[in-house]
Amino acid sequence: MKPYDVVVTAILLCAAVLGEVGIRVESDGEWEEWIAGRELVNKLFPEWELTPELIGADS
Repeated sequence: MKPYDVVVTAILLCAAVLGEVGIRVESDGEWEEWIAGRELVNKLFPEWELTPELIGADS
């Protein structure tokens, strides 16, 4: 894990939520590897529902 991974995953999650149709985010990683980024987004935007489908991953 790189020091910037938390911020990068958080930005990608925000793009997936806000972009809806226009932006497609995919990862070869597992949903569990995005925990730190998800926690950051949840802290900033608690009303957003973050699901594995946002990054094309299984739960």
